[in-house]
Amino acid sequence: AASSGMSPDQFAQAVVEVMSGARQAPQILRWTTPEGYAVVARRAAVSARRANGPARRAVVRSVRVCEPADGVAEACAVVLDGPRVRALAMRLVGLDGRWRIEALQVG
Repeated sequence: AASSGMSPDQFAQAVVEVMSGARQAPQILRWTTPEGYAVVARRAAVSARRANGPARRAVVRSVRVCEPADGVAEACAVVLDGPRVRALAMRLVGLDGRWRIEALQVG
């Protein structure tokens, strides 16, 4: 199994920080595949266009992880985004000895 030093909780928190405008998207490039990065960057751009005022801090409340195959982890998270509760689903793949986000969905 891959090991990046980052937990799924930390991956999820970094992603929601990018999408809420608290972190710049390029900061997570090393933790994503090109496909995963495209989703995060697109969501961050949409959020930036809608922003009015300072970036709010979205917080990951809980994360569940399963490993359906060697080198693959799937995680879902509950995220508090201001007054809203959202869901985040990620598929992580082991590449070059570390985990990277391959797919991402936000509800």
